[in-house]
Amino acid sequence: MIILDTLLFAIGALLVLFSVGKAVLFFRPSLIETSCLPPREPEPGAQENAIAALEHLGFERFGFKKEVSPLKAGEYGTHALANVQAGAYADVGPPASEGEEAFVFFLSVFEDGAVVLTGNYSRPSKRHASYTLQGLPGPIRDAWTAHSEQVSAFSQRHGQPLASKSPEARVRATDTYYVTAAAASRSAFAGPLLRFLLGIALSASAVLHALR
Repeated sequence: MIILDTLLFAIGALLVLFSVGKAVLFFRPSLIETSCLPPREPEPGAQENAIAALEHLGFERFGFKKEVSPLKAGEYGTHALANVQAGAYADVGPPASEGEEAFVFFLSVFEDGAVVLTGNYSRPSKRHASYTLQGLPGPIRDAWTAHSEQVSAFSQRHGQPLASKSPEARVRATDTYYVTAAAASRSAFAGPLLRFLLGIALSASAVLHALR
């Protein structure tokens, strides 16, 4: 039984160790640390094609954005572009699998904190007075059209969105998104939270059993 208790404790400890950094984001998505670095050359293929398509839509590449979870539990980088006139940012990341289109999303942030986010991938649509999050799998142009329509509707209540090619402004836009859409963002961190709680339960059960 000692061997079984030790094994359960070790499994629980590993679950806690590898999930705690993202589990806390279920309660505070805004704890993600964002930085915007100088531009990097995109990977040939899907990312390069996506950036070219965005440039045809009036976007300009100005940086490389990184998001890091607490305790460095996860890190994700995307190429950062902006269409200043339209008040929109676009991020380009690697495709989910080989042969697919690059991961792209558009983000518009308003002065009062409202946000509109549209991706070219499948995601549940979530609408609120202060945010709209939607996914439209398919061509980047279609996602951009849908995004522009939502921004136009939001502009009637929140004014015009603001965007610039400043790294600091891009970081603030991401921070605003995580603050405004915190409730909608939590679903992405439900899995790590469950693994963290399971790890705590396994470790506690092993300790209590060993003390009997």
